[in-house]
Amino acid sequence: MKKIMMALAAFLVTTPLLAGGVLENTNNSAEWSRMGNRNASTSIDAVFFNPAGTALLKDGLHVMGSAQLISQTRTSSNDMVVVPAQQDEYVGETLAPFPNFAIAYKTGDLTISAGFLPVGGGGSATFDDGLPSYHLQFVNILGTMLATNHLSTSDISVLTQKFEGSSMYLAGRLNGAYKINKMISIGVGAQYYQATDKGTGEFHVVVPAAHMDNTIKVDYEETGSAYGFLGGVNIMPMDGLNIAITFTWNSELKMTRETKEDGTAAFITGGMFPDDKEIYNTLPMKLAIGISYNITPELRVEPNFTYYFNKNVEWTKYSVLGTQDKIKASDAYDNGFDVGIGFEYKVMPTLVTSVGWFYTKNGAKTDGTYMGVDDKASGINSHTILAGVTYTVIPDLDVTVAGYTTLYEETSFTQPYGTTYKTTIDKDLWAVALGVSYRYGK
Repeated sequence: MKKIMMALAAFLVTTPLLAGGVLENTNNSAEWSRMGNRNASTSIDAVFFNPAGTALLKDGLHVMGSAQLISQTRTSSNDMVVVPAQQDEYVGETLAPFPNFAIAYKTGDLTISAGFLPVGGGGSATFDDGLPSYHLQFVNILGTMLATNHLSTSDISVLTQKFEGSSMYLAGRLNGAYKINKMISIGVGAQYYQATDKGTGEFHVVVPAAHMDNTIKVDYEETGSAYGFLGGVNIMPMDGLNIAITFTWNSELKMTRETKEDGTAAFITGGMFPDDKEIYNTLPMKLAIGISYNITPELRVEPNFTYYFNKNVEWTKYSVLGTQDKIKASDAYDNGFDVGIGFEYKVMPTLVTSVGWFYTKNGAKTDGTYMGVDDKASGINSHTILAGVTYTVIPDLDVTVAGYTTLYEETSFTQPYGTTYKTTIDKDLWAVALGVSYRYGK
């Protein structure tokens, strides 16, 4: 029974909507949504991607607001159906708004900027029929219990589960940038995180021959905060060529659980969701490199590379043995990266179009005691394709409309629950974005 409870606990951990790092979102502006590669940005969204690049803004007050609507579908299946009550395919749905806001003031060679963004999480996931791993763990334990009464899993008449989880890691950022000369600018920033994970879950099993009709419910919330620092340099060695390098230090995020309901306490002394349980979700160090080059006066290309130092932090993970442990992330993940390229074309002075692509490798392991991949479809690699336009309505007022889709690589892994079985997971994501930016000044 303890493994069943741990399965429920493991589900109630949510993942980012659009992960570059394991815990981080990358989609931090509408401009990102139209080309996906903004590490060398020198526009207002450089507040998020390239703080040193804000030193190249025009003098004045700059403001930007954007919102995205993101839909995500997770599908998992397995090759072992052991009871009639179990199904072949399990689907989880997410539909979430995703806002960003930035402001910057530039005077002479100095720029001060601030931003607000969901740096991680950003939505909720609902699995109306649960997940295959939890069915199989439940059945494995039930099979042992029923055998003592000369029954088997074929005597289970009802076996249902439903899970909902939500996650939001909000961050406020304050940057400073200085233009040393025409070629070199530097920038530093500090960021404060406020994180909240919520989860509810329910198992219901009925075995008439054993007079069994049990329901297990869980309702809890985890909260925590952290701070972090970043710094970078922006180099313009020649007209039309811009190179940006930004390094973000790791931020130790320790969250504390508040339990509202814990049905597992009826089976395990103290329950599996005790109050004040500490959960470690440290955001790892990150190195972001971007290049922006004007091939012609109308055509610009932006290749990007971002590297995530996952292996150097500590996270709380669930093992295949059903234990919840604080581990070195290297036990479940290798380091990860994003790599991509975007193109922007100026159709006319007031209209630019863009397309982009990037590939994400999370570094999640698919075997071992702790696995980064699970049947919630977290930790799988992906390709993202983006497109959009920016239109200058009046001088200094720009409107951006964009959309993108993420194509995840179908991934399989095996786990032992009484016997070894294979799970296949897949995920689809699409999003639309709208952004407005304005500069007030001469």
